[in-house]
Amino acid sequence: QSYKNNGFNTIPDSHKDFFLSLKLYAETNDFIFTHGTPKMDESINKCTEMDLLWRRPTKSTMADYKHCSGKTLICGHTNMKTAFIANSLIIIDTGCGKGGKLSAINLTNPDNYLVMSV
Repeated sequence: QSYKNNGFNTIPDSHKDFFLSLKLYAETNDFIFTHGTPKMDESINKCTEMDLLWRRPTKSTMADYKHCSGKTLICGHTNMKTAFIANSLIIIDTGCGKGGKLSAINLTNPDNYLVMSV
């Protein structure tokens, strides 16, 4: 269901409750998934909501990003023409909401991550 043209007040309460119940990140043994890009030197559970949702990496830190947890960060919010994969940072925001492609990544083979864009 799309809410784009109807405004926040038309979203059913059950849908709002669902969205508000979600965590700002997900974590596995190998990966951290966020919308924004948390600071490298800050434990994920100590990051601010602003960092987890809206922080972007700088061009100078993207290639050398390594989170203190040692896990690979998978994030969005930084629109790229193609997915960005370097060391411990994978950005899969390819601008679907702004006319770009929708991208997803298969993380089952760490030697060769498969990115699909449609």
